[in-house]
Amino acid sequence: MSRQPTKSKHPMDMTLVELREEAKALAKINLSDLRPLTPAMRAQWQSAKRGRGRPRKLVKAARVLTTIDPELLAKADAVAKKRNSTRAALIAEGLRMVIAKAG
Repeated sequence: MSRQPTKSKHPMDMTLVELREEAKALAKINLSDLRPLTPAMRAQWQSAKRGRGRPRKLVKAARVLTTIDPELLAKADAVAKKRNSTRAALIAEGLRMVIAKAG
């Protein structure tokens, strides 16, 4: 007996009666019908478990350790947050502007 996936509510949104019905349906699953995953299914499962991960960058970034006035850093963080950006992106943009102006 295989159970087709249904679009049910989240358990926190269910009434007690709905939760009991869902529990009864889950109790009917016959575990002897289950079979081991094929290698392709196992690879797909591992990939899904791992998730998307961190996005790859086109160019490897270099880390730079520098000293910045705490007040200036706080202002930079506020501007980055306001622009929905990161501190690193804001600093990179500022460097590009200074280099373009000088060059």
